[in-house]
Amino acid sequence: MTTGSMPRFKACWPTATSPPHNFFFPGVQLKGHYGRDLLIALWTLFTGLTTFTSQFLMTSLLQPVQLFLVYWALRRQSGDRAAALWGTLFVALAVQVSGRCGLLVVVQNNNAPLHTWWALVLYAFALTWTERTMGWALLLGVTLGSLAIVYETHFGLSCLASLVTFLFGLAWLPRPDQFLRLGLAVLVTAACLAFTQGGPLTDLALRRMGHNSVQAKPDIGLSTQNQHVTLSFPKQKLWQIRCQATTNRRVETLSDSAWLYSTDQMADPSLGYAPWWDPAILGLHSFPLYFSPLLLVWALRRRQPLALWLVAFGVFAFFTPTLVDFGPVFESEYMRWQFAAGLGFAAALGMAVGPPMERGVAQRRPTSVVWLIFLMYASADLRHNAGELWGHWQSARLSGRPTWYGGAYDWVTRQPVLDFAQADWQAAQWLRLHCKLGETLLVHPLARPHQVSYESTMAGLTGLKASRRIPLDSDAVGLVPSRQRADVACFFETGDPEYLNLHPAEWALLRSPRPLPPHPEVSWTQWPDRCLGRIRHAPPGWPTGWAAPLTTRISIQGLPDSVDEGKLYPIEVHCSSPPEVGLLVIGPRSQDRRHSDPQDWIPYKLDSKGPKIWMAPYRAGDYVLEYGWWDQQGLHPLGEGAKVRVNTAERLTQATLDSVKIQPSGRGDGWCQVSVRFRAPLTSSSDYTGGADFVAGHSAPLPGDHALEMLQKLDLRQISPQRWEFQGRALLPPSPGDFRVDVLLSPFHGTTLRLKGPPVRITPEFYPSR
Repeated sequence: MTTGSMPRFKACWPTATSPPHNFFFPGVQLKGHYGRDLLIALWTLFTGLTTFTSQFLMTSLLQPVQLFLVYWALRRQSGDRAAALWGTLFVALAVQVSGRCGLLVVVQNNNAPLHTWWALVLYAFALTWTERTMGWALLLGVTLGSLAIVYETHFGLSCLASLVTFLFGLAWLPRPDQFLRLGLAVLVTAACLAFTQGGPLTDLALRRMGHNSVQAKPDIGLSTQNQHVTLSFPKQKLWQIRCQATTNRRVETLSDSAWLYSTDQMADPSLGYAPWWDPAILGLHSFPLYFSPLLLVWALRRRQPLALWLVAFGVFAFFTPTLVDFGPVFESEYMRWQFAAGLGFAAALGMAVGPPMERGVAQRRPTSVVWLIFLMYASADLRHNAGELWGHWQSARLSGRPTWYGGAYDWVTRQPVLDFAQADWQAAQWLRLHCKLGETLLVHPLARPHQVSYESTMAGLTGLKASRRIPLDSDAVGLVPSRQRADVACFFETGDPEYLNLHPAEWALLRSPRPLPPHPEVSWTQWPDRCLGRIRHAPPGWPTGWAAPLTTRISIQGLPDSVDEGKLYPIEVHCSSPPEVGLLVIGPRSQDRRHSDPQDWIPYKLDSKGPKIWMAPYRAGDYVLEYGWWDQQGLHPLGEGAKVRVNTAERLTQATLDSVKIQPSGRGDGWCQVSVRFRAPLTSSSDYTGGADFVAGHSAPLPGDHALEMLQKLDLRQISPQRWEFQGRALLPPSPGDFRVDVLLSPFHGTTLRLKGPPVRITPEFYPSR
């Protein structure tokens, strides 16, 4: 269960618009599967519970229900208790795809409602096959069509599996005409429901008919946020799957002691592909996949319709990503297909081995031993998870944290990843009483860059919207909106709501006891460690389209030629003969783009006093500033001006290490304390992330190194010019030994520098809980 989904729950609250809109970007419709989010939002609305409690209850209730549905589906169709029992057991414990052993350990994200609905489809299919009445066929069609809004991939796979099984049923059953009518009723009902209830299938249908073309954005970052799907069949790289880590990282070797990582998802769309017979793909699976040809023969010879349905489901799941290209966003999501394949094969394998295991176990001891060994192997991941739970309990006992939470307050304030303190809970409760549903909340600063768990938690408790910048095209697919827009960053620097003219907001939360500089249109409520600001500024409702050019000249002073990504700079703006009404808008345009990104535009009121602030774009490169005058007619072009170069990564590569010290944390939670001193030509001590990583031996780290995903926000302190230090935490290696400790440093996003560090010895005293 992930708190990152909380904004989606709130986005799905009943409103005047359908489908719901993205929580972070109100102008972007959600085109992906949001059935789970809608379910939790409705449950929260009708019960009055928090979204946290609703999510916990729903997952806890659906987890056993899905296994009961699988059992009764197999039992109803096969009439064999052993086949049903072992099929369910294999679904729960023996799927075995990339360490996921079955449904018992797959509970996060959409999995609880997804697999419950999938099991319900399985049960409805069994009833339709055995009863052969139009009522059950229509129920199967409705159930199957509803699966599309929960998970569109499983809807497509279930339709194909049902179609294959119904076609064989025409030859197996005595009345093919009756069965043909039932099959058509199922598929027509499912298709009508799936293509009209919203989500990616509705989006695809509308685009096929020539509608909804405005929403089909080519921008990769925006396409990720609205889950925009494109299909191409047959794919250019036929029989290959994009599944390797090089799709997310690009590594440049600077020297023998440094590497520069960059997230470059779309730098080369041809990277990361491997044929389906490659060990990188086949190695994800185990016995269920290897026995699938035999399972198909067994299902056809025994005329087992549900076993054939499961095998067909697995075959289509395995081969669909090798035949269809799902576009630049979803082409990399291969694991959803692979687990679905393992799920179908495991259920069919359980049905096949169940009856022989049940009959005459004493006479089939060799077979029993073989399957017992297999189950022990298949449940290895389950044992691993049990060990993880034991470790968490030990850590909680040593640190004084409880292992059971009595409600939303206990849970959100005791999860380290949320960084949600008692003061945050008080602010959330105050906001619930004073805000309106759907208003916008700006939070500064984020607890951890690349994570919006804190902001999502606040939204889940209050019903407020957030406001973030859309991820860059070069970001890894699925990256959450972790960056502030330029105008919001300027507001938090100056306290002037005039910067929010393009993107208005009603509330501002400061994670500090000190409010922003006073402004007559912002009133602050203070707690010991938090400040809440009520913004009463009403931006002008002017159109944002382009208007006729003006001859007004603009000049910018104080801006350096070379700037850092996402950093703020004081500037002086000079304007020749400005019009009486309107605002100046400044936006950087890179050389490889025809127009500047509206998310980087900053509005300025030229008659206001005080210094002006400008924020550099997040992409590295060479830029030229574009100017415009905004009034009742729209945005008037004023031409181009200053040129700037964003090159943080280039200067970051000049960093060198002075010292690295490792000390035990004393908490027994698998982490240690790190103190680092380094030299680098940094221009600011804020908004940097970093950490340390232990490397065994002397080999270079791999591009997909997990340490890059665990960077923490750094509290950098300058010792002397270009000398810096920080203290943080690092994840300990699994066991004591001799290692090399490397230091990772990143300017909040995009690029990460890894500096080879000194050798260290991790002794048993680092693991006090063992």
